[in-house]
Amino acid sequence: MKKILSSTALALAVALTLAFPAGLALAASVVVGNPAIARANLDTYSNFTIIDTNRPVSASGSLGVFQYYAANTNSFEFVLVNTSNVVEWVSPTITPTATGTQTYLYPATVPVQAGWNLGVHFDSTGTIPFDYTGAPAAYTPNNTGRPTVGSTLSIEGTSDRMYSWNAGALPQYTVTIDKFVNGNRATVSTARHQSFQMVSSWNAANLGSGSGSYALGPTGYNSPNAYEAITSPMDEGASYTTHEVMNGSSVAASCAPGVQYRLKGYTTGTTLITAAAATPSLTVPDFTSLLQNEYVIVWNEACKPPVTVTVYNEDVGFVHDTSSALSSTGGNTVGSFGGNAGGAWNGSNASGGTGGVSSGSLTTGPATSFTSTFNSVNLNFLHVHW
Repeated sequence: MKKILSSTALALAVALTLAFPAGLALAASVVVGNPAIARANLDTYSNFTIIDTNRPVSASGSLGVFQYYAANTNSFEFVLVNTSNVVEWVSPTITPTATGTQTYLYPATVPVQAGWNLGVHFDSTGTIPFDYTGAPAAYTPNNTGRPTVGSTLSIEGTSDRMYSWNAGALPQYTVTIDKFVNGNRATVSTARHQSFQMVSSWNAANLGSGSGSYALGPTGYNSPNAYEAITSPMDEGASYTTHEVMNGSSVAASCAPGVQYRLKGYTTGTTLITAAAATPSLTVPDFTSLLQNEYVIVWNEACKPPVTVTVYNEDVGFVHDTSSALSSTGGNTVGSFGGNAGGAWNGSNASGGTGGVSSGSLTTGPATSFTSTFNSVNLNFLHVHW
């Protein structure tokens, strides 16, 4: 996965342990090396390795972004060694595209331990300048070649030097997912204590790639807030996508009998405020290269509770009783009441319902309850409640 660096400044990782998408404990600061600035001197040795020891790796963790000052465009490789000068990692060959302060972004992360030191193997003479100051820098003989991982450097000598290179952890970002119901941030009451199932997938240098499920519910997911989830920190450039599960009962694309909520859509933004101000869309949120923290709002609208229509005759009792989940916005047809139901509803009722002349059916209007009379030879009054 290619990552894009938004700034040449080194990032300090925040100490967080979160379970979504996967648990990760990061040190508060993983850095090594010195400021990448212009300095007075360049090495005259060629094809050799030198290790700067002024500022060893500050804490165990990982490195991903390397910064250096290029006095010329000669190629080189970064080299990490442990406290015994055993080579732990060698970068691919780096050829500066210009002089001045440059940044190299490794396409993965490099696991490191506190106390390791960062050096460079110059393919020819020196590329990165130094000053004669600071802690002793250990160097190999002239023309000794590129070191290999697992080998111990053959040290020719040391010299007090400070080189213009450093490295640190990649900036990390999170995605926060919130639930809104009926236009407002969901609460336990407005969401009827329900949990909403979500799925996600990700690809991040520090976490790898994967997919999983989580819920937006009364208890926040990696968050103290109900109906909110926060991902684990992901390295800059990570990809992440998430969407709600529509199971046809608790959540569906539209309201229907038995459906509690409909999905209105999603909005995204760099803050909760900007996400809340956006217009919902059914397009699934898909971040292809995280460059800052992001927010996702999942918008739902509550479907009105199901309705039961009961037809009752004062003389003989229940004529028709249905427990179907009917729409509370009207348009329900209640009919086929048997032989005693012949005749016609005597005009419109309080809800605006209409009835067939001889079918014995009634179409309800948008009301919570109403009573209608039905005239026939055998029946006196018919009451309809819903």
